[in-house]
Amino acid sequence: MMDPRVSLHVWLLVLVIMGTGVTGQEIDECDTNNGGCDQICTNTIGSFQCSCLDGFSLNTDGFTCDDILLEGPPPPPPMLHLRGSPPPPPPPPPTLDLGGNLPELQQLLTDAVEGSYTVSPDCSVNLALSGCRLDMTTDPDLCLTVRLLLSEVLPNLSLDDYSSGVASDLFDVAVSGSYADRCEDELSISGGTTQPITIVPSVVTLDAFSIHVTYTLPPSLNATVIIISGVWSIGDVEFLVTLEKSDGGFALSGSVADPSGVTTDRLISGLSSFVPGNAISELFHPLKLDSISVTDLNVVVMIADGGYSLELNFKTNILNSQVFFFLSSVESEDGSTSQSFSLGISVNSVRFGDLIRDVVDENVVVPIISDLVLSEAALLATTTTPELDYPVSLLNEVASELSSGLGIAFKLKLSDDVPFGTFLLGLDGNRYVFKVLSEETVPVSALLSKAITSFTSISLPQQLPAADILAGSLKSFEYDTDTKVMTVFADIDDSLVIIENIFVLEDLTATFQLEKVSPSSASGNAYDFNFELDSLWNIGQISVRCGISVSRDPKTFSASGSIEGELPVGTLIQDFGVSFMPSGALRDILHSIGLDEFSIVDPSVAVIFGKEFAVHVTGSAVIGDWSSTVEMIVGRVQSKLVMAAGVTLSNIGIVEVVSKLTGGALDISVIPGASILSHTSVAFVASPSTMPRDQHLTMSSPLLADVNIAQGVSIAASFTLPAGCGQDMFCKVAKKLLGADIELKLLATLATVSDLHMKAVVGTPVTLADGIELQDVGLEIEVGTTNNAIGITGSLEFETPPVILRGGIGASQSGGYLKMSMEGMWNKAFGIDFLAIGDIIFELSITPEISVISSLEFGGRAIIGYQNDPNATPIEGSAYIGVNKIDSRQNYCSGSISALTVPAILRAFGQSFKLPSFLEEIGFPDGVSFSFSAQGKTLENGVTIPQGFFFSGTLQILSFRVSADLKLDPTSLYAKVTVDEFDIGNGLIHISGSSSKTGPILKVDIGWSPKRAKLLIDGSVTVLGIHASTTISMDSSGTYFAIEGKFLNKFQASLEIEASYGSLKEAEFRATGTFKNDLFSSLRDKVEGFMDNLVKEANKALDSARNALNKVTKACDAAKKPFNKAKAKVDRAQRDFDKAVATLKKARRGVEKGKKKFDDAVAYLNKKKRSCRFKKCKWCD
Repeated sequence: MMDPRVSLHVWLLVLVIMGTGVTGQEIDECDTNNGGCDQICTNTIGSFQCSCLDGFSLNTDGFTCDDILLEGPPPPPPMLHLRGSPPPPPPPPPTLDLGGNLPELQQLLTDAVEGSYTVSPDCSVNLALSGCRLDMTTDPDLCLTVRLLLSEVLPNLSLDDYSSGVASDLFDVAVSGSYADRCEDELSISGGTTQPITIVPSVVTLDAFSIHVTYTLPPSLNATVIIISGVWSIGDVEFLVTLEKSDGGFALSGSVADPSGVTTDRLISGLSSFVPGNAISELFHPLKLDSISVTDLNVVVMIADGGYSLELNFKTNILNSQVFFFLSSVESEDGSTSQSFSLGISVNSVRFGDLIRDVVDENVVVPIISDLVLSEAALLATTTTPELDYPVSLLNEVASELSSGLGIAFKLKLSDDVPFGTFLLGLDGNRYVFKVLSEETVPVSALLSKAITSFTSISLPQQLPAADILAGSLKSFEYDTDTKVMTVFADIDDSLVIIENIFVLEDLTATFQLEKVSPSSASGNAYDFNFELDSLWNIGQISVRCGISVSRDPKTFSASGSIEGELPVGTLIQDFGVSFMPSGALRDILHSIGLDEFSIVDPSVAVIFGKEFAVHVTGSAVIGDWSSTVEMIVGRVQSKLVMAAGVTLSNIGIVEVVSKLTGGALDISVIPGASILSHTSVAFVASPSTMPRDQHLTMSSPLLADVNIAQGVSIAASFTLPAGCGQDMFCKVAKKLLGADIELKLLATLATVSDLHMKAVVGTPVTLADGIELQDVGLEIEVGTTNNAIGITGSLEFETPPVILRGGIGASQSGGYLKMSMEGMWNKAFGIDFLAIGDIIFELSITPEISVISSLEFGGRAIIGYQNDPNATPIEGSAYIGVNKIDSRQNYCSGSISALTVPAILRAFGQSFKLPSFLEEIGFPDGVSFSFSAQGKTLENGVTIPQGFFFSGTLQILSFRVSADLKLDPTSLYAKVTVDEFDIGNGLIHISGSSSKTGPILKVDIGWSPKRAKLLIDGSVTVLGIHASTTISMDSSGTYFAIEGKFLNKFQASLEIEASYGSLKEAEFRATGTFKNDLFSSLRDKVEGFMDNLVKEANKALDSARNALNKVTKACDAAKKPFNKAKAKVDRAQRDFDKAVATLKKARRGVEKGKKKFDDAVAYLNKKKRSCRFKKCKWCD
């Protein structure tokens, strides 16, 4: 058995060390609640002791004091309480029945209230104080409710928020424990029930329900804390949850009780009890979330009087995603309930293709971006417009854009030099629609460059560089899984200026369509793509949204759009600075009609620009008392802007229109055959100038489409022959020739108010026989101050041969005419198999005296030879002649032949044999052509004969060959002749052709209005052994040319040769110039080249050394990393060791101080023990 002194010493040492905490600091326990002593507390080293006043004795508990009894055992000595040993509990106070109501909280915390209180006939509450704690117990157990207890001790506490709705009976559960803490001024009440308690009917019912209420003085906003907890089941999945008050209702939150074995199908089964039908399953299934394991499952339910919202969140092994399920139920005023629910998925660092494959559709591969890694992505599937505040910011991005269905938001960095972009993906059937959500600019090139390696095929107006398009801000793109086409949309910052200050397209957007091709296209691209632009054009105060597209001609673009409202014609005139009004009396008449003041209602706009330029504005208008459809054209003709206005009228005849447009000057009702014009539909065009007939400057109205816009007013009308012609013989003849049911189209030109030319054409072809069709049959009418005429025109189209014969016959005040032309070639003409003729014209005019021919024109084109013989080369020729007896200025002639030599004639018939040389070297081997016209003429078949005399051909006679082009017109003579080489300057200068096959070319240009005379010689010149190609210029001031070349093969020479005007053979030439030694230049070039190569090699070696140094530096840095990590660990260990040593030293000092206390205590005990040696000391025993 251990020596009692040793055991006592050890025990005291332990207590001393525990009491001091080996820190050497003395703690006065009497400072806190008087050490728990009833009367006197005395602090000692490492402990304290309680004692009593005179007349009291210390009880056995060592804390409380009683009066000294006259008889009884002596009082115990003061009891030593060592630090760290809990005081024994005080004995229970005597139970006193103090009546009914419990004291309020303030009394519980301060007054002597111990005792028993009867709060109801069946329940009493016992209050017992133990230190700071005033315990409350009930008799019998569980007879007091939380609500009743709160009403007793806190009568002023309002429980209105808990008195109705989902929480009306939360406080009507039995109190299981309660106390008041006098030290903390706090009341604590706990209660609960084993019975289920319903929070939300049919949705939230808690099992094992408990409630804990804490109230702290002084009263404040957060004085009351109420925590309600329990077990809630969603299907067979249990959650440990707490219910707390929140703004406007309650918040229930918790986590799954048993996380093992939880799957989404169990959750779906439970959630389906809240939502009727298969809606929940149909939400999970498309996202492949209907049967997977989940972890970290948590639930949050927000509850209010009008409904509730539920959130489940958990993790899955699909892309390591976080899943959120949201259910919202709202009760409307009529008592009906509406539910909405959504499912959100959040993932990080995932390939876009994996996200679509694993969550959306495993069969879809979106091109370009499928292999890109998304830093963050979120998917949201919803049945209605979501309104919740989602815990993931990207889910909120989706919710702000989505009304229902599935949406995906993700963050993606398309290239290193562009910022991260936030994108939204929405699914619309087979279309994947992407939208850029981030405010940072993402250039469209960042996306396109991943598919397109070359953008050279982008066809753009020259005013808009491709770089500006590619720098545009990416706005959205979409992919069609059916067509496999991706469409990309971008905003363009720059404007497109077609005409400065007039036609400027702004607010540009670009659209690209990409379609994958295999193999790659010729440009190297793996995708074919189309390109379109959309823009805004401001006409005055009116804005037009125009779509821009590329026509078949890659240099021509078109834009179209529409305007709501009215466009004043004056705005167009003011913006473009041109008018459609012709000059003279016609302008005044058109003004009087109101053609300068009308507005176009709801106009549509079409613009063509690029190589051409034209603006078409079409709409309805009221002009004076005419209701009409109007089309305005603004176009560019020879760099100048011109304008025309086309008007299509309703319910008005051509007789009335002509009368009104001429101010009554012309009455076409008086001409022969005028009765046929009574049933017409009319349109007209007004323009101050003639416009060339092309697709850009053609009216779109069916009546005006065939109108050649000329200076003045051009009229178009369609009409039918009247049922009865009366006495109008021309009407009767037309009806007999053309038929009674035909519809004719009339075109007229009103150059002045008194001159009108009209042409009416039958719109429907008439078949005369198999392979022969009558077309364009009609009438020509001319009304004016000098002549009135009428005629019949038409054409015959033959299937065999494939030619068209056009002709006409008519009569006028000046006589009659008969004309005919043929289009196309008639092969094997007249049965001759080596002859083809075509483009034939014939025109005959006669004077009123029927026997006198006033003019005759005829001609055509012919091909002689076998066209089907591969060994034959047919000869082509043409000839046209016109003679006018009345006006000789109308005379003309023209002819050409492709070749005219004996060998050429033989080759035309496929023959080839050796001829005597003199026969092979005579004729025109390159053909010959000529023409003459006093004032120029265009024939009916389109052949143009220029004004003047022209000749072109090459004449060969034996070895001499001369090519000549000759032009003679009223103001000049121009000749171009190729001659043999020759010498000038007494043989010093030799002139030859630019090649060995041709001689020098002499160009003679002589004019007399204004006066000029000049000769140019194109060829090669040899001077002093220097040979070079040049042009010799000769005029009234003399002769001049310059050459550069090698002199003696050593010197580079530059010479200028001049001579005074005179005979070339006798002229004295002066040569000036410079020579330089080429040897030095060559040596210098070689040295410079050597030095350049040396520098390149040095730079290459330096770059190689730098690369090697960089690799070594990287390797050194890589080797340093483990060392630096190890050194950091050593440094941390050293710091920890130093701290441990310091702590140990500190503990040692504390032990030394404790040892001193121990020694003092041992000495004290020995002393006490010696004093008890001869007497019995109870405390020592």
